[in-house]
Amino acid sequence: MGPTTRRMGFPGGLRAQLLLGLGALLLAMLTLVSITFVHTTKRQLQQASLGHAQALAELLAEQAGGADTFESSSLERFARAGSLEFAAVETAEGAAWQSFGPGALHEALEGLDGERTYRVLSHAGSPHLLVATARQVQGRRLRAAVGVSLAPVQAKIDEAEALVLMYLFVDMLFIIIVGYAFFTYLVVRPIRAIGVATERAAGGDLASPIAFLPGNEFGQVGRSFNRMLGELENNRGVLEERLRVIEEAQRSLVRAEKLASVGQLSAGVAHEVGNPLAAILGYTDILRDRELEEEVATDILDRVQVQVERIQKIVRELLDFSRDDSEEAVEPTDLAGCVEEALHLMSAHPRARHVVLHKSIEAGLPQVAAVHSAVVQVLVNLVVNGADALAGAELAGEQAAVWVEARRGGGERGDVVVSVRDNGPGISAKAAGRIFDPFYTTKEPGAGTGLGLAISLRIMQRFGGDIVVGQAPEGGALFELVFRAA
Repeated sequence: MGPTTRRMGFPGGLRAQLLLGLGALLLAMLTLVSITFVHTTKRQLQQASLGHAQALAELLAEQAGGADTFESSSLERFARAGSLEFAAVETAEGAAWQSFGPGALHEALEGLDGERTYRVLSHAGSPHLLVATARQVQGRRLRAAVGVSLAPVQAKIDEAEALVLMYLFVDMLFIIIVGYAFFTYLVVRPIRAIGVATERAAGGDLASPIAFLPGNEFGQVGRSFNRMLGELENNRGVLEERLRVIEEAQRSLVRAEKLASVGQLSAGVAHEVGNPLAAILGYTDILRDRELEEEVATDILDRVQVQVERIQKIVRELLDFSRDDSEEAVEPTDLAGCVEEALHLMSAHPRARHVVLHKSIEAGLPQVAAVHSAVVQVLVNLVVNGADALAGAELAGEQAAVWVEARRGGGERGDVVVSVRDNGPGISAKAAGRIFDPFYTTKEPGAGTGLGLAISLRIMQRFGGDIVVGQAPEGGALFELVFRAA
């Protein structure tokens, strides 16, 4: 699996993201402007109400100063004429207030003093402004107070806030509509055209350039993309021609390799079969002599039989090499049992009598995909090769030995490895490169056909495994059979 990708940022497409960001910015700006406007309007209306109430309070004080007494009826007429909720006068310093209006406002007069003062209080569920003023009239200090309802002012403030909210809504709606069209034409449409052309190009269609090319940076990208498509289309023909030439050359190399393999196989067969045939021809010429003693003739016939058996062995191994053994079912196989059987067979083999055989099998090895008899065949062949390499080798006083070890291998497949190594002279780098070629052998003439390792490699490859050849760290040849777990 490929790596997992995760979408980051705001949900939705580019257009929605841009509109969301711009809308949030404009909403914050318009909200700030609207708050400032409402606050300023509210302050102006309150200041106007305060100035009007102060003027009425001074007028009431002036009227009260021109009369010795000021009746309640006069306060009522003054209040009604000025659309006041409350009116009161103090005709002499320390005298009681004469008032007209709600008693709650009259009680609030006690908190007013000084030349000119005011306070806002709530009465009957609506705000009221209470203003008091003091002045000297004919040597007397008079105080007058008026109370006005701020309900009309609050109604105007509420109306202004409603108008501002409507203004915000209309502005945002207009901005969203205009911004949608703007971003669609200048941003989304060019990007979508580039995306469609890119998908077509990825699918191999290089003849579909971008048609919508605005006069901005997106248009420059589109024109550059169209130029790239043109160059790719031109280069594709050149690449296809070069690929055709490469494929033709590859087919020629395969044919040459096949011919070389046939020639190498033929040369090997001619060499391996030619030698015993030449010996047989020589022996038959000797047998033509009628004066041969019977004992000599019998010895010659025995020699001819040996050469014929040698030819028979070569032909049998050739048949084994070319035989299609795919009918043998690959099944879960116990490698430990294969190793035990191969070493048991080798313990009685005449070519391994001078060799000490060692084994090491890791506990709990999983079964592998293989054929039991074929694995035993490969192991026997490798142990025999090791024993042959040790025959006559100078070991500096060491005992000739072959080690067979089975263990878990590395890798993600959970491979199992069986290694066969000896303490002989080892394998040269030149020989390691050709050691699996048919009829290639490092043994003396007549001692081997050179087909054993080629057959072993083919068997391992049929199992989905491999054979790795190298030099053991302790010295000597090292062959590793790599099996895949069943």
